[in-house]
Amino acid sequence: MSKEKKVIKKLNQVLEVLSKERLTFSQQDKLIKLVKRECETASTASDKTESNKEYKSPLYLYRFLHEYNQDPVLKYTCHLIDDDEIIEEIKKECGTSDYDFNSHQKLIYKSFKKLAEKNSINEKVYKLIENYLNGGTWSSDKITEGWNSEGIRKWSEQNPGKIPNPGENIMHKYKNPGYKLQKSFKSKILWGKITNFSHLVLHFKHLFHIREDNSLINIVKRINSEEFESKVDFKYPNFIENIELFTDVDKLMQAYKKIIWMCIKENKIGNPKIELSFFRENSQVKFSIHHKNSTYHKTCYDQQRRIGKDLDQLIKNQINGLCDFYLEADFGKNNFKRINLWDGNVRTCVSIDKMKGVKFLLVFKTE
Repeated sequence: MSKEKKVIKKLNQVLEVLSKERLTFSQQDKLIKLVKRECETASTASDKTESNKEYKSPLYLYRFLHEYNQDPVLKYTCHLIDDDEIIEEIKKECGTSDYDFNSHQKLIYKSFKKLAEKNSINEKVYKLIENYLNGGTWSSDKITEGWNSEGIRKWSEQNPGKIPNPGENIMHKYKNPGYKLQKSFKSKILWGKITNFSHLVLHFKHLFHIREDNSLINIVKRINSEEFESKVDFKYPNFIENIELFTDVDKLMQAYKKIIWMCIKENKIGNPKIELSFFRENSQVKFSIHHKNSTYHKTCYDQQRRIGKDLDQLIKNQINGLCDFYLEADFGKNNFKRINLWDGNVRTCVSIDKMKGVKFLLVFKTE
């Protein structure tokens, strides 16, 4: 028997006792306090869903990444340094007459800590950026190179006064190709291999910034060609390519792949037919994954109460803190509903217009 049913049964028993027995005020008070404790226990158990998760607003991530990108010191850890004026600014901030890599790295890490202190951000995102800036392994590519790695330290000692991430102008003007990585790797986001520090800085930037030169459609099309070529029939209606969004692109890619695999698992005959859309509605950016040739195999009420292991793990490991998450579906027998799977509110089923299939909606907040 569920906690809720036990409490209802207990309440009915109390009402029966109150109606039949003559109790003193003291006895009534004790009985009421006992029932109150039972209700509070049930409420706590109900609020702690399958994975006992605490909702994290995606707005925190967006604000932090946007501020990081605008910070006068930190922005050059995700952009190339391609102008003498920028180098002069860095020297001024470091308090040095010549460019000094060690002073620059310390300033970068100090600026990051200061920004992180005034923002509430996901622990994993914090650790990834910290390791990139101050040494350690970061991203799903398990990268060990960064602003405080052993290789770049040695390079800076051998190349005093040189910046590690030059753009084309600085590269040619000072014959400075920048720091060459000790070991190249193939980026999951950028095309081709990452061989030098300028490439690495752009790779880091694209981990957190969707824009026209790092468009989501190019990212998902590459995933689709590499992992789902013969398994899914894709269409891309209303997929806007020039939307700008600060988010955790690595986590988004993981979430996307998990949802597509869920659709493949549910499709019993033939390939899933999936429409992908990416668009803006006022201050929200929405990514829709619409499995057209499917119906939902649970009632809306059951789905609302128990979302299942796959969705629960998806929310726990990828969705929470990344975006809000909704499900729209044909639940059969002309029953079309929308469920807020994860948005900080109690899950509810809301009637929607007639539709085909099952739609997963990822909603990113920007204000």
